[in-house]
Amino acid sequence: MQFNTGKQFDDLVENDLLSNVDALAKAENWQAVMPPAILAAVTRDGHAHAVPVDIHGQNWMFFSNAALAKPGAQSPTNWDDVFPALDKLKAAGLIPLAFSGQKNWECGLFNAVLSGQAGAKGFTRFWGKLDTGFVKGPVFRKAAETYRRLYNYVDPAAAAATGTLPRRC
Repeated sequence: MQFNTGKQFDDLVENDLLSNVDALAKAENWQAVMPPAILAAVTRDGHAHAVPVDIHGQNWMFFSNAALAKPGAQSPTNWDDVFPALDKLKAAGLIPLAFSGQKNWECGLFNAVLSGQAGAKGFTRFWGKLDTGFVKGPVFRKAAETYRRLYNYVDPAAAAATGTLPRRC
């Protein structure tokens, strides 16, 4: 079966309702090819009990290597690297950032920027603790400015298709 990890997964493992998949994990060398956080999500008491599938998150961003190659842009590895690549794409006449103008996806992009620039602690200070001091500080300001700057790279026709300009989260 396909199942999300979490409390329900723990209950199945604790009640011996799932066999481990250690042999598969060893044969496919999971320790070397999977991120530690993914392995931890499927491992209980030192045994893998699930095959990681359908891994998803809100802070993933995808880019086209083929599009980046056209103007000679480098693949970005952080938010500071994103803008030189976007500038080259825009100068080459390409639409640098595909965006729908839908609020939930805009919030996802904001969250990706916030977590990428402020880290997990900053993300928690903003969304979990509602820390107004953090919002007034330089780390949040940089994340907010980065997010706003991204709108310079969105196709204006995307706003026309949804009937709105890109909104803020």
